[in-house]
Amino acid sequence: MNLFENVKKVLGEELFFKIQLAKILVVGAGGIGCELVKDLILSGFSNITIIDMDGIDISNLNRQFFFRRKHVGMNKSTVVALEAKKLFNKCNSDNHKVSNIVGIVGNIMDYNTEFFSQFDVVLNALDNISARSYVNKICIASNIELIDSGSAGYNGQVHPIIPRVSRCYECYPPPTQKTFPVCTIRSVPDKPQHSIAWSKYLFDIVFGVRHDEKEDSDNILSDISKKVQIDLDSLKQLEKNEASEYIENYIVNMFNFLFYSEITLLANNQEMYISNNKKIPIPISWDDIQRKNYIDRVINSEDDLVNSEQKVFSIKENAELFFNSARKIIINRMNEIGTASLCFDKDNKDAMDFVSAASNLRSYNFHIPLQSRWSCQSIAGSIVPAVASTNAIVSGVQIAQLLLMLKSKLSSLTNPEAGNSDCSSNNKLLFVNKFVWIRSIPMGRFIICPESLEKCNPKCLICSQVLVKIKIVSFDKWNLMEFVKGIICQHLKLSEPSVELNGKCIWDPDLLEDDHFIKYSSQRSLINWKFSDGCIVSITDFSCGEFQCDAIINICDENIIKSEKDFQTYEKNGELFTITIESSKTSSNDSCSDYLSSESSDDEILSEFQGNLDNSSIRKRSFNASENVENTPKKRR
Repeated sequence: MNLFENVKKVLGEELFFKIQLAKILVVGAGGIGCELVKDLILSGFSNITIIDMDGIDISNLNRQFFFRRKHVGMNKSTVVALEAKKLFNKCNSDNHKVSNIVGIVGNIMDYNTEFFSQFDVVLNALDNISARSYVNKICIASNIELIDSGSAGYNGQVHPIIPRVSRCYECYPPPTQKTFPVCTIRSVPDKPQHSIAWSKYLFDIVFGVRHDEKEDSDNILSDISKKVQIDLDSLKQLEKNEASEYIENYIVNMFNFLFYSEITLLANNQEMYISNNKKIPIPISWDDIQRKNYIDRVINSEDDLVNSEQKVFSIKENAELFFNSARKIIINRMNEIGTASLCFDKDNKDAMDFVSAASNLRSYNFHIPLQSRWSCQSIAGSIVPAVASTNAIVSGVQIAQLLLMLKSKLSSLTNPEAGNSDCSSNNKLLFVNKFVWIRSIPMGRFIICPESLEKCNPKCLICSQVLVKIKIVSFDKWNLMEFVKGIICQHLKLSEPSVELNGKCIWDPDLLEDDHFIKYSSQRSLINWKFSDGCIVSITDFSCGEFQCDAIINICDENIIKSEKDFQTYEKNGELFTITIESSKTSSNDSCSDYLSSESSDDEILSEFQGNLDNSSIRKRSFNASENVENTPKKRR
């Protein structure tokens, strides 16, 4: 029997027909992503694109069910797509329908509006803040509905985002990240939090409850347990002097395995680090420590040297701390090793010393700044583990929100009284969809708690700012000077704009004082500046009241530009282009009727746009603690 027949009976033929046509982008193929793709298939979706840049680690196997041991080392997205096709064919036993399930290996932050525009809805299954912010920004610029999700321990949330209508991911500062993807922790850590999370897992696998090889373990380091666990039976049979030597040899061997052998294997895969713009890891052995065959990167202030808790230990000091703390735990708590009574406690000195030392040694391997014991203790106490059952609940709620979204759109098209305008449809989505919390402590009897969607924050410069759309024939025939002066300055009426592309400042008023920039850099074509079809540039002008907006740049055929009737066509140096400005009124969306009754021409919108500049009503977005402020270009005035 075709299992999709049951789905059709439950959802109705019209909605099921729309499900089969809908083009869905799933961003992330990890814990939530695997569950999400499974739920999409079982709901009848057949046009699915999955994108993820990570490979499959052995520690993924106990919670990401699409993966098997034979898949270790392969790319997540391609394996998920392959296994999802098998699941679809199993559900579709009569073979009347054909699936179009594609896996893409890549970083979602390398894709622009042109890529996103081919999809009807985007489902986020990401595990880091910067990527979620990027997808949010692109979806709003592309006017595509986004259903974001996340989990932390036994808590989670699902957040439908309707462009320029409901609150977006950036309307309010996102929380500090407390859970981290397994692949990042194991292979490409780049923050102290990653090293400390790894060290906590290491403590549990070395000293905590021991699992049989056939038994599932939630510890992401379970595959190396035999390499790092001490043989207690052999140890207990030795005399005191022999036991002491046995323990010392065990700790040195564990040190070499963790910080030299394992790191050497990772370092051999240079392509993975180069493609992610990361430095290749540096192995370090116990003999290297003794011979001082390493470069110490520790710098302490005088105050830190006085307070040992605030002092950042050198590599040699961390190695000695690792050795001594492990030795103390084995000698003093030998009878507790391998039992539930010995688990990590940040307030236990020996346990915290072990985790602090191990995390700093691993940080050295991966070029991460070393931390003081006090910093390590603060971070270790705030990390929340990921839970597979929470991911399953979150993905199920995402699918429910997706079905509500499609059903609402369907009723807007089939019901003449509902109207067929985008504004009417969006208002209905705002009412139908919900922000859903998954709580570990139930609210009454319920762990799933829906809330009404909030309207977008009028001060958010992602979803409430003016959006500029520019169409040009070619990037080759425009240099940067012509683009900024001839389009941005002239048509947006800006005097001292700064322009960012892909997070890098490519034009700034201060650069005009640099002769080399004027003669050479500014004369390079846009293609040489890495402009691409559908790219977004951020434009700011502090001379116009801290103004900021985004502009989408699209390549368009010259004949199409000539035939544009709705927009005015311009020409510069023989090159045609159009520029349109979406009024910021559309984002506030106080009421659909207000917007529909205030339709205006581009010239009227431009006048209003200039009024906003004069009144300084558009404010530059303030950074939150989770963002990398160092990489953000700033005005030097």
